[in-house]
Amino acid sequence: MQNIKYYTKSEIKNPVMIACWAGMGNVGLGAADYIRAKLGAKLLAEVGIGDLISPEFITVEKGLSSMQSAPSISVYYKKSPPILIALGQEQFYGRPGIATMERLLDVAAKYNVKKVFTCAAFPTYMNYKTSPSVYAAANSAPVLKWLKDKMGIPPMEDGHISGLNGLLLEASKKKKIDTVCLLATLPMYAISFPNPRASKALIKILRELIGFQLDMTDLDLSIQELDRTLEKVEEQLKSLGIEEGTKDTHPAQKKSDELPKVILDKIEKLFEEAKKDKKAAHRLKQELDRWDLFKVYEDRFLDLFRENQ
Repeated sequence: MQNIKYYTKSEIKNPVMIACWAGMGNVGLGAADYIRAKLGAKLLAEVGIGDLISPEFITVEKGLSSMQSAPSISVYYKKSPPILIALGQEQFYGRPGIATMERLLDVAAKYNVKKVFTCAAFPTYMNYKTSPSVYAAANSAPVLKWLKDKMGIPPMEDGHISGLNGLLLEASKKKKIDTVCLLATLPMYAISFPNPRASKALIKILRELIGFQLDMTDLDLSIQELDRTLEKVEEQLKSLGIEEGTKDTHPAQKKSDELPKVILDKIEKLFEEAKKDKKAAHRLKQELDRWDLFKVYEDRFLDLFRENQ
């Protein structure tokens, strides 16, 4: 427990936990953080995980170096209804990710949490104004049935859930804590934009499942702003003869010089990030695969690793 710092001794009776991290469209983290802010949840604990992650770069400002700050997961609480909200700004994989989830579940066990919700994005071929669909993956069949019967949420049929969202499902199974990952759809071409419409779809479900009320006005304003941005993106796609929402004409099948500038700019940004931090290479590879561009950028991608040899 030495890696967990508690800031209050408040008694919180049998809370549920919402746990989310940075990801595509900031969908899960955006939903959880909005709930935290609107409910006025207070800081309960910090889960330190700096000892699990090896720093891979230093930051230089005006010629002076400094080490990146140690990552952590912040846990907030609300007494009525009893909720714990865990927020993390970074994703981890493998053994560090498993150890991270075990520490978070230590906090859950301390407060007798019996149910955990995590949230993520489900990229698909759709128009940006289409109402998101929400699917569920759970660590037990009874929980999956409960979601279907109570809210009509269909199960995620197949695929994979990467990062801490997936690891949490399995880690909590060993602790006998029912855990659900809710996945909201968003346009495949818009995963680099924060998507409050998908976040709102998740919040509406969590609101019903947990039993809380909150003002959605700020979220609706963010949705209007996103719509103005994505309208321009879709105009770019249509100018290339690409109609979103149809797999057959998806830009993943186009050459790199036919893709919208916003996508190519994101790839360039990921290359720059990967030069500084090799952990970003995983996200870069995912993006290249998403648009069927790995062969186009293969030599340049491999050069990221040759530089260190």
